[in-house]
Amino acid sequence: EGRAFFINYTRQLNEQNTAIGIGISQSDDTWIPAFDRNLPRDDRKEGKIDMSINQLLSPTASIQFIYSLMYSEGFLASPYNYVKQDTFAKFEKYPETRTAHAFAFKGIVMLNDRNSINYSYRYYADDWDISSHTVSTEWLSDFGSSVTSGLRLRYYSQSDAFFAKDVGAYGLDDQYFAVDYRMSAFDSYDIGIPFIYKPSISSPYKVTASIDMYQTTENAYIK
Repeated sequence: EGRAFFINYTRQLNEQNTAIGIGISQSDDTWIPAFDRNLPRDDRKEGKIDMSINQLLSPTASIQFIYSLMYSEGFLASPYNYVKQDTFAKFEKYPETRTAHAFAFKGIVMLNDRNSINYSYRYYADDWDISSHTVSTEWLSDFGSSVTSGLRLRYYSQSDAFFAKDVGAYGLDDQYFAVDYRMSAFDSYDIGIPFIYKPSISSPYKVTASIDMYQTTENAYIK
């Protein structure tokens, strides 16, 4: 069972060339196992605060800076993943608290009437020793009055959690267990071609699609 709320506030300044914003969200979830199973905790609480500033640099370019603070408490592991080795099997178990910070900037540049570029960078770090870098860019071009397409590139890299171990390296007396590959170190690459169809400029409807190739570096837990 899950309950959540969020609120966002934005204020425009400097003749609407600058916008500052803040967003707050909070969720409160309760786990109710469908079969007899003792959980470390049966609740999960997660909160997030986002603060941003968006600045128009020129009539054809803008940039946005974002800071996020995230806090989680409770049963934070997956209820389904488990470690299975020759002599034992254990459900995943993570620390019961997690605090994370993220810094990001995003930019948009309109090259001409038909072409634009979006770019972004995000740095993330938490007290599980996971840190990550995300770099992405996207070129979009209008092909006629109804079709927009282009090219999207994304690179992601992260370190592993302090409690993550290699496949087969866990012992029965370990405090934590993790098999989710998102707890281990890996890099990933994404190349995509987006498509956007809008019948007319004034139409409230549009259809979006994309073709993507996603690949990660070698990771035993993905296998």
